[in-house]
Amino acid sequence: MSARITKPDAVTLRSILNTWQASLPRMIDQERTIDMAFTLMQDPDTQWYRLPENAYLLLRGTVLGEQAQVQILTRNGEMIIAPAETRDVLREAMHEYKLVRLNAIIPTSLPWRDYKLLGFRHEGHVRKCMQFNGEWADGEILGALESEVGIARRRRRKRAHKAQDLGKAKEGYINA
Repeated sequence: MSARITKPDAVTLRSILNTWQASLPRMIDQERTIDMAFTLMQDPDTQWYRLPENAYLLLRGTVLGEQAQVQILTRNGEMIIAPAETRDVLREAMHEYKLVRLNAIIPTSLPWRDYKLLGFRHEGHVRKCMQFNGEWADGEILGALESEVGIARRRRRKRAHKAQDLGKAKEGYINA
């Protein structure tokens, strides 16, 4: 069964709007209205997908065979509740629209750990690219290629390895 929402019934529409409202503090200023949710529901280049726990995935600016912008709305305020199911929906959406990549640009002040769990990589930093909480804010560019969606990225423990190597080097120096 597809997670894509084509024509939301009254219950689904109410759920989307409630989730949209819960997500407002994490949205850029220009999207902080309920009217924007209605606008996106009518936009032919925006697709809505249902995620577990009344969360929703939006694909915006979808270019068939190329790419789309990703936005994830959750009720709990921050975390993606079910990363495995969310990865499945991302793969479904990419397959349906033959997408090569997915993009996300989020304010620097917001955590993007959840996107890493879905296979996104940090691709860059943009200065003063959006209005967030009434001020110009920097953004982080995240991206995932089709082959990477669903491959969780874990932070490497370089510091621990460097400390161990440094310890061995000191030990070798002292013993010499």
